[in-house]
Amino acid sequence: MTLRLKNVKLWAFILMICVIAAGTMAYQFGLVDLSPTYIESPNLNATASGGNGTGSSNAAATYSSAKVSAEGQSTVSIVQAKTAKAEDIKYEEIKELVKQAVEMAGGFKGLIKDGQTVVLKPNLVTQDDYTLPGWQGRPLVPEVNGTTTDYRFTRAVVELVRQYNPNGKVYVMEGSAFPTKDVMKHLKYTPEFIPGVTDFIALDEACGDWQDYNSPKLAKVDLTSKMKNNSRIKTPDNGTHDKIYMNKIYKECDVLISLPVLKTHWGAKVSGAIKNVAIGAAPPNIYGSGPSNPNR
Repeated sequence: MTLRLKNVKLWAFILMICVIAAGTMAYQFGLVDLSPTYIESPNLNATASGGNGTGSSNAAATYSSAKVSAEGQSTVSIVQAKTAKAEDIKYEEIKELVKQAVEMAGGFKGLIKDGQTVVLKPNLVTQDDYTLPGWQGRPLVPEVNGTTTDYRFTRAVVELVRQYNPNGKVYVMEGSAFPTKDVMKHLKYTPEFIPGVTDFIALDEACGDWQDYNSPKLAKVDLTSKMKNNSRIKTPDNGTHDKIYMNKIYKECDVLISLPVLKTHWGAKVSGAIKNVAIGAAPPNIYGSGPSNPNR
């Protein structure tokens, strides 16, 4: 029996190698096309005001991946600043680049309406730089630090949202690995530097008390119909649940906009848009490491 099982595993391994080899050869000989479809952008010659004057922005082309639904395509827009060094870029150029990128991806018209509740979710994981040996952190600069979302980028998005939603609510919501209000203040996430925001919500202060699963500030999402084999979600208190908990405003908002930082990550290997709105938005009172440790 043991010998037969080993033979089955061996043949399964050989079959897997053959499938991989066949797929690779099909791609090499052009039998399978995995390349994206490039669409020329109408805004390639749009004018941007840079830090050293005005000129044409070097906006790259928009490209679309394969269709993900019958309704349309998944679209990614890429724009390039005129200013050569990121640390030299000025706000007016950031604002113009954000506008171009949103328009190239389809725009906010039809997505955002006046009177709605819009939540912006940046990545403000920390206020310190822990890339130094021995985790000897030093304070991050608020602009272009490669770790957190630059407040100027968030400001540009807020201004664009307000063009379509002047009377609604616009929240900036985040849950840092440290006291979020302190991190927000250090990184200039305040009304002084980002006007037009209804409130800056720190998730570690806006989801209820520690392990209060019935807090009115939380929304519960039943996952029983989506989970296989009666699987359950484990929380740091060793409890298991068939629901996922979210901040109520976050769950019930009309539009959620992720403002991530594309970067490497020591645990997840890469951090981007999806991780930002998932782990980064998990209520610290439910998924945190402890009553005084909001890190998830």
